[in-house]
Amino acid sequence: MADVADFERQLEAARQQQRAIGRGLSGRARAEGLQAVLDEVVEAVTLLSGVDNGRLWLVENGLLHAFANCGFEEQYEFDRRHPHAIDRTTMAGRTALTRGPVHIPDILEDPEYTYPGLVPIARP
Repeated sequence: MADVADFERQLEAARQQQRAIGRGLSGRARAEGLQAVLDEVVEAVTLLSGVDNGRLWLVENGLLHAFANCGFEEQYEFDRRHPHAIDRTTMAGRTALTRGPVHIPDILEDPEYTYPGLVPIARP
């Protein structure tokens, strides 16, 4: 029974952490606005994923608009000024079409990929 009781204590501690984080984000949203919360969420997800770049896109008037970012600032600024079509020409467009994870092994070898913005140089 000690294992069950220990598990229940850990579960309750995790729930308390989630409630505290939720209250903190709600307070931040009220104080600084939703943008600050979305930036924080995108940063956390990017870091947890172990990737170099993360971005939140919103659909408006049938186009993808870059709304929050972590990493690759120059590409983010380009994307903010140039909304994407929901098609296969960009990573964001493909993700919106499939509504799931997308992997492009080599953008230079993919004839459908025609993203016009800056392409980051891969880390060794």
